[in-house]
Amino acid sequence: MLDRLIAEVAVDLHVMASCPRWLWPSTLEGATVSWRDAPCDVGVVEFADMTVDEEGTAHALERWHETYPATLEREARRLAAGGFDLVLGDVPPLAFDAAGRAGLASVALANFSWDWIYQQMGLAEAAAAAAASYRRAGVLLELEPCAPMDAFPQRVAVGVLGRPAGRPRDRVRDELGVEAGTRLVLVALRAPGVCGLPAPRSGLCYAVPGVDVAGLGRTDVVEVPSGVSFVDLLSAADAVVAKPGYGIIGDSTWCGAPLLYTKGRGFPESRYLEAWLARRPATRTVTAAALAAGSWSDEIGELIDGPRPPLPADDTAALAVRTLREAGGF
Repeated sequence: MLDRLIAEVAVDLHVMASCPRWLWPSTLEGATVSWRDAPCDVGVVEFADMTVDEEGTAHALERWHETYPATLEREARRLAAGGFDLVLGDVPPLAFDAAGRAGLASVALANFSWDWIYQQMGLAEAAAAAAASYRRAGVLLELEPCAPMDAFPQRVAVGVLGRPAGRPRDRVRDELGVEAGTRLVLVALRAPGVCGLPAPRSGLCYAVPGVDVAGLGRTDVVEVPSGVSFVDLLSAADAVVAKPGYGIIGDSTWCGAPLLYTKGRGFPESRYLEAWLARRPATRTVTAAALAAGSWSDEIGELIDGPRPPLPADDTAALAVRTLREAGGF
């Protein structure tokens, strides 16, 4: 979406995010004027096995809210003095509180909102605070699949938003050293112990980003060069194994990648994601135990031998960009 925006109009992007900058798309680097590695919200605290840590989340929210007034004041002053036109948030309540205090337009972009998540987790005070912040947002770009987001006063449904591959599939496979006729499975799970690889099988190899390939002691795992983006990997793969989050759903949809996923544990939005995925072609589930044990060769075999899912017909990004430009007045 932002790629489309900067292709249409000159935009300076100022990013505040609590994630490594290398995750930021390289196509946006030219327009990115500043980057601050700082927390925008608490989100949900997870254990190493990808389950929800409810007690940890409650404690983190308590600490966050203790310092929130000072954080809000600092961010509002920064926005008011920085010559900004628009605040886009996905969807930290801080973004909309600070934008409102600074007198700026704001746009939310989300599949779910923290007020609903916290309400489902029994964190009523945090839910009410988030809902009050969301009511200050100008418009919500409501993505698919989505959980209830009734706190936002104005919503525009834009469908599934994801990143298409930037390079031809065959070129990426050549760069990875994947021979013609060999199937490639992308393992998009970083937590240790969550995913074990099945026994080696002729004509099948794996890409496991961020893992020391030499340390695995296997010849069927390819090295991922630093210049290969995640979406290019996704497009080059014959299937992807992942936790069912909104990012992987959007990207796999726009790259036409079959998806094998394990159902989440304790995440309120899981039932909405899984209901949507049950209708998606070229999609299968695997139990967490089978995934950890590497006992998923049958499931992945069915996916890589079947057809790829069709690419979306609707231009989701065009509607989202039009809404952004209207909100920002550019």
